[in-house]
Amino acid sequence: MELNPEKLKRIEAVLSRSDFKTVEEFVNHAVEMLLFAEENRDKFNKMLGPE
Repeated sequence: MELNPEKLKRIEAVLSRSDFKTVEEFVNHAVEMLLFAEENRDKFNKMLGPE
């Protein structure tokens, strides 16, 4: 998998103040959150509330 260089720079910039120690940990967690959102779209949209 290849990350957009600009997004990679942004991830690396937040790692120093994050619970995640590596880009891989950060991306794996982000993927889990996206999968949850997609697999539970109705629940997720309700959690976000009205726009």
